[in-house]
Amino acid sequence: MAPITGSLDGLGTQQADWARLAVADFDRRHRVAIRLDVGDTRLEPGQSAVLARRFVAESSVVAVVGPSSAADVAPVGPLFARATMAFVSPSASSDALFTGIYPTFFATVAKHGEEGVFAARFIAGPLRARHVAVVDDGSPYSIDLTRTATRTLVALGVGVTSLSVTQSEVDYRSLVAHLPADVTVAYVPWEVAGEVQILASELAAAHRRVIIVGGDDEEVPLEFHARGAYVPAFGPLLSESGPAGAVVRRFVSTYHQPVTTAGPPAYVATTVVLDAIESACASGLPSRAAVLAAVRATHLRTSLVGRPVVFNRYGLQLGATLYMLRIGRAGYVEVPTSGIRP
Repeated sequence: MAPITGSLDGLGTQQADWARLAVADFDRRHRVAIRLDVGDTRLEPGQSAVLARRFVAESSVVAVVGPSSAADVAPVGPLFARATMAFVSPSASSDALFTGIYPTFFATVAKHGEEGVFAARFIAGPLRARHVAVVDDGSPYSIDLTRTATRTLVALGVGVTSLSVTQSEVDYRSLVAHLPADVTVAYVPWEVAGEVQILASELAAAHRRVIIVGGDDEEVPLEFHARGAYVPAFGPLLSESGPAGAVVRRFVSTYHQPVTTAGPPAYVATTVVLDAIESACASGLPSRAAVLAAVRATHLRTSLVGRPVVFNRYGLQLGATLYMLRIGRAGYVEVPTSGIRP
């Protein structure tokens, strides 16, 4: 379940293709044939509920990868719980999801609430900021992150100037003019990456040397490409020359897409489901209940993203962390965050 069309079609396409690759790799290694049925949520809760009902009605569907957002989890969680169906999201990360409210839900990323803390510690640590402008765009996503980051920055002794904009604004010159002279970093976790790019351009036009730190929604290279800016991510930026190089090369050659941080967690989530199906098959036919039990018992010593996969009682992957990307001349690159943990 992923938004194959709609405002986040790039995310959905990455997730679906990485899931397809995980199935292909698994089938090749195990000489079995598992079918992947991709459903387009369009990032619309109503459409997600329709898909969930269809999947529940099909007896051959024993588990689900996705959906991609907390808004889409809400309508499907009760349906999957009644069907005893495990669903493993590669990107839904709202803190409320990890309270047991949806007993068959799992995720292969860190909690969203940890992002604001992580960003603040990066700003106060490696960036050595002493005065930060924290700007929300009025959306719940942005307000949640800026509040968390502000609390952490203040606790770390960093001065904070809090400002707000609206998503309907297209001119941020007034915002730039209101930034105190000693502000060196602006934390702007906005929902629309292109609007952060406009802000970066207007900062440059005003000759203000302010480092932008965005939110995870800003990792959209075609929309946000301000050199020197930083973007947190829920997954590492894998390369063809790194430890996961063979898998990355298969992805690039098969799907002809650039590799972003959004895709690999979907490969991991799909691998979790596939391993659970294999485990359930050892005892006979893989019923939904048996696959759910196997997902709960998941213990992968490592994964495509280089981390073990073990879930707590609420479906949160233990040890999941965040990563920081910097925009340079050649695009996004991952920067070290050793010792910085949410």
